Amino acid sequence: MFIFVIPIALAVLAYGYLRLVNVGKLQAASLDRTSILLAAIGFGGLVYGFSRAGEPGSSLTEPIVLAAIGMGLVGIALFAWRQTRLASPLLDLRVFRFPMFTLSVVLMMVVMVTLFASAILLPFYFQQIRQFNTLQTGLFLLPGGALMGFSGLFVGRIFDRSGPRMLVIGGMVLVVVALWQWTFLNATTSVIWLLSLHVIFSLGLACLFTPILTTGLNQLPQALHSHGTAISNTLQQVAGAIGTALLITIMSAGQAQPGQTVAPDPLADLTIGIQNAFVVAAVIALVGLVLAFFLRRTGEPTGEPTFIH
Repeated sequence: MFIFVIPIALAVLAYGYLRLVNVGKLQAASLDRTSILLAAIGFGGLVYGFSRAGEPGSSLTEPIVLAAIGMGLVGIALFAWRQTRLASPLLDLRVFRFPMFTLSVVLMMVVMVTLFASAILLPFYFQQIRQFNTLQTGLFLLPGGALMGFSGLFVGRIFDRSGPRMLVIGGMVLVVVALWQWTFLNATTSVIWLLSLHVIFSLGLACLFTPILTTGLNQLPQALHSHGTAISNTLQQVAGAIGTALLITIMSAGQAQPGQTVAPDPLADLTIGIQNAFVVAAVIALVGLVLAFFLRRTGEPTGEPTFIH
């Protein structure tokens, strides 16, 4: 699987090298080594801790998980404090003084959790409960993935013409509906119905990514765009790790643990666990739907906020 990806990655690398043009302004920059170290400890510890908690057989109460998460939180706190004291911060936290950017980051974190709900729970359901092989599971997910790719042809045009609210609210509605319907799945649920829901879910996601990210970055001054992109990408990864741990923990709850009596119907327990995880994902998506009503198109500000030391 990984070998198959290598030619594609090399082709993208070559195309980008030949065709991409730098449209930004070049300027002298310096790297603060302490900030790099704190960022590695903070974000690395947090992502590792939640990723470890999301592994089968693990939990949020394991000492190594708690230690990694605790170390990560301390590292992030120190990193944030240091950024406010530097003349040229590694990540400029002034981006959070722009409300639409902050809202877009929160919405993208919600979207990442819902994305992982589909990417993790559905394959688990099909392979463990419906006894699909990996090829069949991949073919099931293919139409939704293809739709997400092709939808980029019209989502951008709608955004340019109508702004983000219609797309984001509509997309969140589709995501909430699909997730809520998945809370009722069982061993006899129609595969055609599940496929239809996945297509609806994928269309909803396609309506979210570009409008949310573009709306958030559009409010930032040009000088803060790179910082906004880096912060948004980082927090998306953190949200993905936290979402994975949360969903796997909920899905695994109630199943037989080592040393305990094996449940009489483990597939039924797993089905209930998947349903419960989808309930949590649907509630998180519902919060995102409420937040979507506050999203609006903004132009780039004329001034830049400054820190008060």
